[in-house]
Amino acid sequence: MVTFSDSRRGLPLLDTVLQDFRFGLRSLRKAPGFSFIAIATLALGIGANTAMFSVINKVLFARLPFADPDRVVYVAQKQANGAFNVFSVPDFLEWRQSGPLVKMAAFRPAGYTLGAGDRPERIQGASFSYDTFYVLGVSPAIGRAFTEDEDKPGAGKCVLLSDTLWKTRFESNREVVGSSVDIDGSP
Repeated sequence: MVTFSDSRRGLPLLDTVLQDFRFGLRSLRKAPGFSFIAIATLALGIGANTAMFSVINKVLFARLPFADPDRVVYVAQKQANGAFNVFSVPDFLEWRQSGPLVKMAAFRPAGYTLGAGDRPERIQGASFSYDTFYVLGVSPAIGRAFTEDEDKPGAGKCVLLSDTLWKTRFESNREVVGSSVDIDGSP
C-alpha cells in the first residue's frame, strides 16, 4: 500500500510559484534603486511594444476602407529600365473594354496649386477616372462623385476635396459644394 506524506498534498507548482514571487518581492524591497530601474525598464519596454504594434497593425494589417478590399489591385506597366510607369489613356481605355479585370479605374497622383490671389497653396492630389468611386465601392461624404460625361475630353472641370482639405482650407463649410475653386489658375 502506498501512502502520501502531507508535503505531497496540495498544488506543488502553485506553492513554488508563490514562494518565488515572495522571494522576488523581498529582493526588490532590499534594493529600491535597482527595483525602480527594473520597473521603469519594463514600463518603457511594454509601452514601446504597444506603440509599435499599434502603428504596424494600423499600417500593415488593417483592412482598406473599401468594399471587398481583397479584390482591389494596382496595375502598372514596367519599363525596360525597371521603373514603373502609368498606362497611357488609350492603353487604359483598351484594357477597360477588353481586359481581364471586372472593373477598372485610373488615377494619376499630381501636385496642384489651389486658389489664387493672396492665399495660393500647393496641394497634393490626383486625377482619376469617373468610375473610381464605383470601383472602390465608396461614395463622397457630401456632394457627388464624377459622372461619365465629366470624364470626356473637353468636359468642364470638377474637383473633389479631401476631408482634410475641406476642414482646413474651407473650414468645413458645406456651401463649398457646387461652388467654384481655382485649381492651377483656372476655375
